[in-house]
Amino acid sequence: MKANAPQQVADAANIVLNTIRRPVIMVDPDGFITFANADAEDFFRSSATMLARNTLSKLVPFGSPLLTLVDQVRERRAPVNEYRVDVSSP
Repeated sequence: MKANAPQQVADAANIVLNTIRRPVIMVDPDGFITFANADAEDFFRSSATMLARNTLSKLVPFGSPLLTLVDQVRERRAPVNEYRVDVSSP
């Protein structure tokens, strides 16, 4: 395996996630945003670098069902589906 193979995989993952025409973010166990695709930057009106300085709870309205869904994913360690969730930015 080539020494730069992990970087190539990371680059490919970034390309794939940035082609998704919906906001995509990755949140660490402490709630900080560790990845935001281009549509997430547009949605939150902030660069990925600025988003990484915040927790998800600071970026969505208080009591947002999105926070509950993230908690469910963490608890179940499995995807969840929910429709018509208000994820408008504050």
